[in-house]
Amino acid sequence: MNILKILLVLSLCIFLNSQALAKDVNYNKEIEIYNNFIKVNDKNIEAYLIRGNIYKLNEKYDKAIEDYSKVIKLDPKNFYAYFNRGNIFEKIKKNDLAIDDYNKAIKLNSNNAFVYFSRGQVYFAKGEKDLAIKDYTVAVKLYPEYKEAYIRRGYIYEGKGLFKDAIDDYNKAISISPKEADLYSKLEEVDLYSKLEEVYLYCKLARLYDNNGMVEEALNTFNKLIKIYPNYSFAYAQRGTVYKFAGRYDEAINDYNKAIDLYPKYNQLYIMRADAYYLKNKNDEAIADYNKALQLEAEDVNVYVDRGRSYLAKNYFDEAFSDFNKAIKINPQYIRAYYYRGLAYSIKEEFELAIKDYNKAIELDYKFFDSYYDCMAYMKLNRKKEAIDSFKLYIKHEGNSDSKKLEKANHIIKILEMNQ
Repeated sequence: MNILKILLVLSLCIFLNSQALAKDVNYNKEIEIYNNFIKVNDKNIEAYLIRGNIYKLNEKYDKAIEDYSKVIKLDPKNFYAYFNRGNIFEKIKKNDLAIDDYNKAIKLNSNNAFVYFSRGQVYFAKGEKDLAIKDYTVAVKLYPEYKEAYIRRGYIYEGKGLFKDAIDDYNKAISISPKEADLYSKLEEVDLYSKLEEVYLYCKLARLYDNNGMVEEALNTFNKLIKIYPNYSFAYAQRGTVYKFAGRYDEAINDYNKAIDLYPKYNQLYIMRADAYYLKNKNDEAIADYNKALQLEAEDVNVYVDRGRSYLAKNYFDEAFSDFNKAIKINPQYIRAYYYRGLAYSIKEEFELAIKDYNKAIELDYKFFDSYYDCMAYMKLNRKKEAIDSFKLYIKHEGNSDSKKLEKANHIIKILEMNQ
């Protein structure tokens, strides 16, 4: 092998293994170098392949495809040309062409985990999730440390309701995820979830446990995350939310306190703690936190409704109505504002106004179950038929998506019919 060919092969290896080029690389100069190689020998496979890589990394996809196609014409058994051209077809969403190239690459080298993963990605993009799972499975068999393949397969399992399999894959990904404490110290708090994959995996796994009633497993997952990143406020906040939905309000508030100490400028933390206070019937504390949240973000429609709800619990009607009205002014389509204002009118026995607000909430979303308690206002006005018709309307629009609510609606109708 002559010196020129050795240099070309070394360059090829560098390009095939690089993740990105430095921003200050002079692409035109690099291209010119390989143009000259090709002028000397227009059948120089390595030169076409490297120039194709340069075009690919510089997002000059049409030119890259031309170079990879030239390599394939010169060498129909060149794995890298098919693989890299398939990558480009994948990027530009020509999925069938990408799969065709990946298939050819696999025929040439069936032991490369990355091509199976890439083909799996295209199958996933096409909605062919079972085929994607098969490819991710081959990828992790060939390369057991292939973290991204476990994550992607876990994501599909989660979407298919195969939660145990998803949990296993996320745990495996976490076990091979590098510790990112050095990077953690350099990032802003709000960027951690999106930029630290390890943090993302722990949070995703914990939520998956929690959504499937595995509260202790969810808490233990957040405990592990907090042990690695003891100053990460979001971990405390998320663990606090698990405690809150488990009815363990004091533990939730302790976690929210810690989160706020670590990141006092984030309004959502005050909202989370306020919700826990509200559930403990500590409305003064809840209102104080909602006030703080509004100081940080004045136009948060959710906070006005939630603070109004706490005012309503204290029978502070003027303040409650003020907040509900403010929420509706900010967002006239906000269902919860109409519902809670309707509830406030009901408590004040202003039933016509209550019915008007409940009906507005129903108009905005026929499936918002709580709004159908307008039947109580109808009953107070001795308008029993309208009360029954209201819940029949809910049943009509709900279909079969929530069996518990349908059962409750039918039960209420029976009670109302008995009292006609």
